[in-house]
Amino acid sequence: MDVLSQQRMKTMLLMIVCLSGLHVITGTPGNQFIVGFMENVESKFPPKLVIGGNPHTSSNVTVTCPGLNFSQSFEVLKLEAVRVEIPTEAVNIGTDHYKNGILIDSSADITVYGLNTASANSMDGFTALPTRYLGVEYQVISTNVSNLLPSDQRWSEFLIIGVFDNTTVEVLLMAPTFYQNVSYNIGETLKIRVSRLETIQLQSQRDLTGTRVISSRPIAVMSGSKCANIPVDIEACDHLVEFIPPTNRLGREFILPTFLSRMAGDQFRLIGFEPQTAVTIAAPSIGNFTVQLGAGEFYTFELHSLESGYVTSSRPIIVAQYSQGAFADGGVKGDPTMLLVTPINQWLRAGDSAVVFSTYDVTADGLKPVQSYVTVTSRCSFTEDIIVDGRPLSVPKELVTVHPSRGEVVDFCVMRSPLRPGVHVISAVNSDAAFAAYVYGFGQHIAYAFPLGISGQPLSDTAPPNATTYRPNQERNTVCLGANTTHWTVISILIFAVCVLIICSLVLWRKLKAITVVMPMRTDKPRPIDSNK
Repeated sequence: MDVLSQQRMKTMLLMIVCLSGLHVITGTPGNQFIVGFMENVESKFPPKLVIGGNPHTSSNVTVTCPGLNFSQSFEVLKLEAVRVEIPTEAVNIGTDHYKNGILIDSSADITVYGLNTASANSMDGFTALPTRYLGVEYQVISTNVSNLLPSDQRWSEFLIIGVFDNTTVEVLLMAPTFYQNVSYNIGETLKIRVSRLETIQLQSQRDLTGTRVISSRPIAVMSGSKCANIPVDIEACDHLVEFIPPTNRLGREFILPTFLSRMAGDQFRLIGFEPQTAVTIAAPSIGNFTVQLGAGEFYTFELHSLESGYVTSSRPIIVAQYSQGAFADGGVKGDPTMLLVTPINQWLRAGDSAVVFSTYDVTADGLKPVQSYVTVTSRCSFTEDIIVDGRPLSVPKELVTVHPSRGEVVDFCVMRSPLRPGVHVISAVNSDAAFAAYVYGFGQHIAYAFPLGISGQPLSDTAPPNATTYRPNQERNTVCLGANTTHWTVISILIFAVCVLIICSLVLWRKLKAITVVMPMRTDKPRPIDSNK
């Protein structure tokens, strides 16, 4: 057996040992999902679903789209992933009512990820929520519409998918739209009816962020942009999409890790759901400050590359993260993509199953490779308990210290790592472990990103503790930046301390050397030592 084969065998054995004792992940896995695909800048290639298998047993899966007479059944072996191509006609075009909903049924719990690959130059991904986690109230998330785009690409958009027949839906608009030959303005309410697996796509040439969707029965909602420039003055747009959680599964406390490999940093958007929401933001590059948000209002800011922020709010909010366009880095790698930052109360938690996922490694035309990455955030005490492909991540850890005005100081660690192409398994070997995980990838003017899931916990009525103001934390010998101090701050302080120590040592050594040179030699004999004392 050669060295490479021995290494592979060791990796497989390690994975088997770890998975046999794993305590992961409740929440996102389910046995029924309903999804759809929004309009992309092109519709040349079929979109895809990635079905992540159950870690303990094989799953019999059926994917159907009755409106297109599409049905496909297959087996997903445990710890494997299957990619399913969906007919291009399933992509919803324009503002209208369709029958393009897609149903995924499984004999065992699985995970479902979607990749809108209708264009080889514009794509994004999403993590589907099981139907048991869907709700009746949602907040739409999109981004600003750039004037640099051709008029046929300037579309902020969202998609409503029916779960039950005869569901009444009310849409309180934050941007004008046009539906079934009727114009609707900001502040007006659009009332529609949707049945099971029917889809309604609404678009606007203004930002739809903050639009509220309320239904009589549970529905699925996805939102994003046909093709967005981020920021609006940086060319090269890309499709944005996320599967939106219902408002009863939002959160008040977030760790914000930026993407690996992007030099320009990332953009973040905070969206308020209730009036009089106080949101405190803390990060090394922007300091510590508080903004006030009303229902449907949002605040946008940027963080530097490889730094993380901390956000806490008095009421539930949504936090979206955006990769910037390729030219923000002065190059061609990467493009806009959007994901939802998982609130700490929705982190993946100990249960009885692992999460299986697959990377997306080449564009739909097969011409441009895509490098994928994973970011994992957890309490620092659990970093060795989180297992990716059979072993803990062996990468640098960024420290985020949360120092609340009351309660214990908590250290969070952010770990970022490249991923090899193919199928991966993330799990934990500690029943107390909880973490957030994000998968994303960048190629030549292309990008995708999605969270690996949420725990599905209902929102607690207890708000997180308020963040402290900017002040030194003497006990820990670090600087508490509001509620946040990063690994790089700690490193800077340590480097400074080491430099001061070296300089002081050199000065002292030179003084001692000088004293030694000028000191006359003693002529008296050394004092004898009395061994009896």
